[in-house]
Amino acid sequence: MLPHPEKPEDIGPYTLMRIDTHGNKFPIVAGVSEAFAKAAIAKLTENVHKQHYWYEIPQKPQQP
Repeated sequence: MLPHPEKPEDIGPYTLMRIDTHGNKFPIVAGVSEAFAKAAIAKLTENVHKQHYWYEIPQKPQQP
């Protein structure tokens, strides 16, 4: 299970994402720091069952 950020330094603008074998993208946790996201990816990819994980800063919707 992935921990949620608890320390102030774990908070940031990033969202940790996952893509499944069908190409569906899912946010795992939002509002985390880059360091937290990197550590979470390292922990998640320790498993034998591999999926693709990445982090990004979500784009704000364009105003009309």
